[in-house]
Amino acid sequence: MNPETGQMVYNLLSPGGQHLVVNRDSIQTTENKKLCKVYGWAGADENYENVAVLYSHLTSLLEEGAIKVSKTYTILASDVSDSCSP
Repeated sequence: MNPETGQMVYNLLSPGGQHLVVNRDSIQTTENKKLCKVYGWAGADENYENVAVLYSHLTSLLEEGAIKVSKTYTILASDVSDSCSP
């Protein structure tokens, strides 16, 4: 969910309402509403069956674009300035 949508959903909550999110950093909160951060961990025992099913389909989900990989960058030691050394 993008930051604007997250804020909009939070703003629509009734007083005393709750909103569950995975990234709460960009949402401005008030005292009369709750914003709860949710964590998911594939290694938790209660997630074993669901994760097994997901992982068994992971290749096809990636190939069809249902799951998109975040961009990653490799930083070579030669790219780092000497000022970053301990």
